[in-house]
Amino acid sequence: MSTPRAAVSPVSVALTAVLMTTGLGLAGCATQAPAAEGPATSSAAEQTPGESPGSGAEPLTAEDFAERVTAAQLRAGMVHTSQTIEDASGRLTAEGDMTVTADPASVRVAVTMNGPNGASEVRIVDGVMYMNLSALSGDRFMVFEGGDGGSGLTADAIIGQLAPQTQLSTFGASIREFAVGGTEQLDGVRATQYTLVLDTATLLGGPLTSWIDPALVGETVQYEMWVGDDDLPRRAIMTFPGQTSTTDYSRWGQAVDIQAPSPDQIG
Repeated sequence: MSTPRAAVSPVSVALTAVLMTTGLGLAGCATQAPAAEGPATSSAAEQTPGESPGSGAEPLTAEDFAERVTAAQLRAGMVHTSQTIEDASGRLTAEGDMTVTADPASVRVAVTMNGPNGASEVRIVDGVMYMNLSALSGDRFMVFEGGDGGSGLTADAIIGQLAPQTQLSTFGASIREFAVGGTEQLDGVRATQYTLVLDTATLLGGPLTSWIDPALVGETVQYEMWVGDDDLPRRAIMTFPGQTSTTDYSRWGQAVDIQAPSPDQIG
């Protein structure tokens, strides 16, 4: 999935993938040399001409983007995500549900992934992470509480990063350029396109992404998000050199019962 600074275990990659397949996918990574530098959008002070964001809704701005999108997610409380990641190594797909809460200990996640290295499944319930890496884990769930089996990432840190206010705080601080585009129908609502250019060093500055070499990503990352009039994301596309990640968000607020694996599924 990426070229890290140093060798990492399959558990490291899988833990990091959790962030890519839930929330806003802010732990993306790339495998090739950076593209030529250059502005991707208008500056933060400008807005690209396009349709208005919708009936009665004020457009998001670079200053209030993170705050408003965070508040909307917390109000909704639950989301379904469907993601595709494509690069030179192949195609990874992921599907899952997660609760959206300000309390990391209350986060519940159930996501399945299929890619060049096979299938995997991750669940998070009551502060415990369960990970099934197919043949690598004997087709049973490994249990992570606090530690992560020595991979350099911790289950506690992963779960803490799933809180939207944590992710979007970093996201908001990373914005270099901000532009408002047109609208289209997504998930049954009219969604406005926002194009953001994010500072790579800030975006990857956290402990969970320290193993990703920013030089492989480039100075900036382009991020496109389609947001409904309710300030809820409907689609996000993050583009790195050689890699594109597309995430669709749906079923906002629809309750899903996420349970820990049964004892006979744990090895």
